[in-house]
Amino acid sequence: MTYLEMLSYIHTLKRSGAASGLERMQVLMERLGNPQWRLKFIHIAGTNGKGSCAAMTAGALRAAGYHTGLTISPYVIDFRERFQIDGRWIEEEAFLRLAERICREVKTLEAEGILITEFEFNTALAFLWFEESRCDIVVLETGLGGLLDATNVIPCPEVSVIMAISLDHTAILGKTVEEIAVQKAGIIKGGTVVLYPVQEPEVVAVIMEKCALTGAKLLFPSVSGVEIRSADRTGSDFVWDGREYRVGLAGRHQVYNAITVLETLRAISEHFPVSLRDARQGLANVRFPARLETLQENPLVLLDGAHNPHGVAALAQVLSETIPQRPKIGVIGMMADKDWQHAVQALAACFDGVVAVPVQSPRSASAEEIAAAARKTCTDVRVASGAEAAVEIACRMAGKNGAVCIAGSLYLAAEVRAIFRDGGAI
Repeated sequence: MTYLEMLSYIHTLKRSGAASGLERMQVLMERLGNPQWRLKFIHIAGTNGKGSCAAMTAGALRAAGYHTGLTISPYVIDFRERFQIDGRWIEEEAFLRLAERICREVKTLEAEGILITEFEFNTALAFLWFEESRCDIVVLETGLGGLLDATNVIPCPEVSVIMAISLDHTAILGKTVEEIAVQKAGIIKGGTVVLYPVQEPEVVAVIMEKCALTGAKLLFPSVSGVEIRSADRTGSDFVWDGREYRVGLAGRHQVYNAITVLETLRAISEHFPVSLRDARQGLANVRFPARLETLQENPLVLLDGAHNPHGVAALAQVLSETIPQRPKIGVIGMMADKDWQHAVQALAACFDGVVAVPVQSPRSASAEEIAAAARKTCTDVRVASGAEAAVEIACRMAGKNGAVCIAGSLYLAAEVRAIFRDGGAI
């Protein structure tokens, strides 16, 4: 089987199984020798900010000289982006070799009536590669939830990190922030927990209760001592706890993500000490696709993965505070299995004009549905048949002095990124 054939096979697997328990994943890992038991982890859950936190944390550990594994979910650029060691994606040869090993077990389990999901397959592959490569530590991002997420077959991590929690995937995780927080808190097994500093009181109560039940130590960094000295679309300079830092991702929320990372690094300092210089390097040098990523100037074209209430609010703040160009035009595509109508309305309110577009997925809301929702908060709304046409329309609407921001789905972000990579800039 070739690399592309293996990818095609993986994509035929059931997409998700987070609501039905860890039994399948546990059986699969037992068949593979439980490599996760020979690794050390920083485990990250939350609705928003997981990827940014993971990238910054891994960057600081890498700068300190640790052989650092990292998982990202979902990917934006390439499927292999999901699996990284020391900033490098897994090679196709290693991916195929390990995938073939997992594939044999998956087919055996299938004959026994146990159907492995795509995310479980990918998580197993990550564990095998990290263990084979003898990583010192792995920064592990959950896929969906926490309690029943495939990543939760690991032992008690060096530290559990809970990022911002808000409403998302409500059909699976719960209809209230408390219910969702219970799922996210499922990664807490004891040890130390770091909680993102801006949370709903109901979320804090859930996390505190889980820490009490497991005997975990809770670290809840404060934003009261934060001073943001400068901020633009390339990042922010800030002072926290009397020390100066720069984070290379835009927005106040990224400063709060950075504080969470710094608290996490303190929490592991006994076994994995990281110097102030290395921590600063990890924050300043972080690069992450679709986090207010600049694709083009004149007109300015930005790409962001905001797709739920918390992410949309963060994007709105960044657009207001750091993007002076006018008019601001939004390109919006959304998955229909989310609370997409409210998210579209909130996104559309950020812009002077909107281009609605379907995402290349059977789960996409239609452009006409998105446009109808957008018209409730924006008067100039147009429809495009695909991402490339949408960007062209938006750039014409913006003119040379305006700005275009593509948001609503990481799947849409991947489409747009490919357009610009292939010379599709306007």
